[in-house]
Amino acid sequence: MNITEDILLQLITKYKEDIASIKNLITRSGGISPLDAIVLYCLVRELNPRKVVEFSPHKGYSTCVIASAMKHMNKPGCFATFERPIAKILNPLNQGIKDQELKDYIDIIVGDALVNIPLYLEANNWQDVDFCFVDSDHSEAFAKKYIDGIFPLLDSNATIAVHDISAVDLKDHIKFCTSLFPDPGNLGDQAE
Repeated sequence: MNITEDILLQLITKYKEDIASIKNLITRSGGISPLDAIVLYCLVRELNPRKVVEFSPHKGYSTCVIASAMKHMNKPGCFATFERPIAKILNPLNQGIKDQELKDYIDIIVGDALVNIPLYLEANNWQDVDFCFVDSDHSEAFAKKYIDGIFPLLDSNATIAVHDISAVDLKDHIKFCTSLFPDPGNLGDQAE
């Protein structure tokens, strides 16, 4: 799916009410920008995946955004996130799960994703993972490991989204996000 600005605007219009319902996740200071959160939410909703795997979320905001999309599609038990045992993710993630009532929509596996994802997929008979969100160590060495070790385990038609692989001026993100919700009281007012 090639997401152009026009397609993104159509998706945001389509899911505007649901996006507004998770604006506290979108406007928190986390590892993903407000625009990233909106794009991720719309992408998951539009693709309507059977199973979702995420690994190495920064503070868990992307986890809560994906889980919220799965909740709005009424798909409990279809999303697993894998994270190293780092305390910085647990508090924001647990708060987001509580705030959005997402506990039935996320399976959190702590430990090495390269080891645990294959084990989890096999143990749960998940051969049909068709969406994968990667927000991980951005080194070439680690990328090669997950490309070789995890990607082959996904459905052959899986969509793989990789977060922040290029530097972008955040002011452009905020300006675009604010332009999407110009009315007072809407999400755009929170993006500044």
